[in-house]
Amino acid sequence: MSIQKSPLPARRVRRLHVRADAEDDARHAATLLSDALSTASLPGADRGRLIVIQRLALGRISAHVSPASLALRIERVTRDVMSQAVAYDVPAAGDANAVVFSDRGDAIIALARLHARGAPAREWFWTAIVRGWRADASRGERWSLLLQAAHGVPEAAVVAAALIDQAIGAGVEDALLSSIPAGQGGQWLRMEGWSGFPTEPLPSRPPHLTRRRAEIVNRWRRNWGPTDDRLVWLTTLLTVLEHPAAVADPRLPAKVAFILRAFEREGPPHSDSQSERVTRVDRPGVPEDPAPEVFERASAPQSHPQSSGDSDRRVSFAGALRPTPIAHETFDRPSDIVHSPGSRVGRKAEQVHAPKTLCGAFTPCAGLLFVVPILERLEFAAFLASQPTFLDGGLPARLLWFIGQRVGLPPNDPLALAFHAEFGDQADPVFFETGDLASHLPGRARDILSSPKPRAPLDSPFTAWLTAVRRWSRRHPRMGLTTLIRRPGRVHISRTHIGACFALSQIDVRVRRLALDVDPGWVPWMGRVVQFSYGDHHGPD
Repeated sequence: MSIQKSPLPARRVRRLHVRADAEDDARHAATLLSDALSTASLPGADRGRLIVIQRLALGRISAHVSPASLALRIERVTRDVMSQAVAYDVPAAGDANAVVFSDRGDAIIALARLHARGAPAREWFWTAIVRGWRADASRGERWSLLLQAAHGVPEAAVVAAALIDQAIGAGVEDALLSSIPAGQGGQWLRMEGWSGFPTEPLPSRPPHLTRRRAEIVNRWRRNWGPTDDRLVWLTTLLTVLEHPAAVADPRLPAKVAFILRAFEREGPPHSDSQSERVTRVDRPGVPEDPAPEVFERASAPQSHPQSSGDSDRRVSFAGALRPTPIAHETFDRPSDIVHSPGSRVGRKAEQVHAPKTLCGAFTPCAGLLFVVPILERLEFAAFLASQPTFLDGGLPARLLWFIGQRVGLPPNDPLALAFHAEFGDQADPVFFETGDLASHLPGRARDILSSPKPRAPLDSPFTAWLTAVRRWSRRHPRMGLTTLIRRPGRVHISRTHIGACFALSQIDVRVRRLALDVDPGWVPWMGRVVQFSYGDHHGPD
């Protein structure tokens, strides 16, 4: 049995054994169990974690028991089983009756990591994570099963991109890509939230890939062809790996398709200049490529000289090499520069390290995540969709970081580290020209900012959205941003999820009345599933 908090079904039973004197009694017991399981309060699972239970013995059940009484029994038995649950990566996990994961997306990524490294992954719980999983299946079949499982979660684009990243990290990306049948790329793009990919004009700021990833796209462009939907899918997800917020761009596959076709029409450059020459990344087991093009065009507007270690450079789809360090995945590098959003001046800060996964880290500003549903109601997603360049500049993470700073979010807070890691030490981009801000805002944001007229000019998107969120908070829950945000709690942050857990005493009728603490679920511009829960332990250790 696997148990997980919504937006997936909260509890799922893979196999139910009921013994009764009559078939009607067995059906009645199954119905009772379904009702009771849907209403039972399950610790751990109700805080967003995925808990896989091998066997849950409920004993003898009376035919006249009520669903409420049966739910209490399920809670009691489950509590005993969960008290002995272990993490999936400990040696005793194979013999345990219950295994814990951060969430379903992370569980799929963990299995992909083992598979990429050649580990057999024979433990019983992997079949509950990926339907049909068999350790004795061929390598390609197992990659197919993993990709199917990745597209069964709301955050499909992020999880599928992480699977590709695991394969590339282990040097086995060819086995994964060879397992994808023709015509599958377009279907997966739709499942990931993109409606289609008609070609569009080349964007003014094309996305970038690291040299290694660009070489993979070029190699499979020759295998699949430039118009194959699998190539569009692959390049789109590699772009998401470079820029996680790009998952909210509804036109990203269209841009990728245009760039791929434009490259095919123009062909690779024929220049011997050092700025246009590409050095191949040597990889064991991969034959030397006679034409290692990396999406460079002869008409590139600018070029930069290469230096040693250029395998870690980003490569523009439509331009020359850009000497920008490789963007590691979130929480993978220290942040030693803190930039002030809205200005182009950075200030040195104490070096801080953000872990890859934060489980239950305490923060005095857990209410900062309540800003996410407020931004949703102010049509922030539509604002970003109409201007995808804001996603390239990391506006969502910068905005949440900026709002947190205004209410006293400490620089070493786990939420500050999480949002700051999204844009790292990159210089703050210029999002608007002077006087263009109002025309870019959606209707709800313009309405709330129009009356009364702001006393200070809204000369940046940060101040504009901060003012809009502050006004919404004062008019609807009738509280200031400091009161809303400065709520102690514990945050759970992973590659695919971010959630806040508050004490039961933190339940606020003003927040509940407006459903601000109802799970937003998959938020594309966050690149994560956002969840809220209430529990017992929420203070600092």
